[in-house]
Amino acid sequence: MGSNILNEITVLGGAHNNGLGIIRSLGEAGYQTFFISIGSKKNYVRKSKYIIFSWYAENEKMLLQALLREFNDSTLPPILIPSDDNSTSILDRNFNFIKRKIYSS
Repeated sequence: MGSNILNEITVLGGAHNNGLGIIRSLGEAGYQTFFISIGSKKNYVRKSKYIIFSWYAENEKMLLQALLREFNDSTLPPILIPSDDNSTSILDRNFNFIKRKIYSS
């Protein structure tokens, strides 16, 4: 299970049950998952046993820096899964930047 997707899977979001549910579903399916907590340093989602590593981004700029730092040299582009409205809006506003810097490298 979980072996047919080789890309790194990263869930983005705040302290919400949505992110926790997404991470748990991926973990139970056998996928190793990363998590970037946006705006919430003490985020209970980061405690999930299915997360192999997590980062904290205080704001949109820090999130984009984390994505560039962690995934810019990946052989396969990461799968980014927003888990709330805020993270979805950030990805939407920065779609072209993310596409150019991460998915085209």
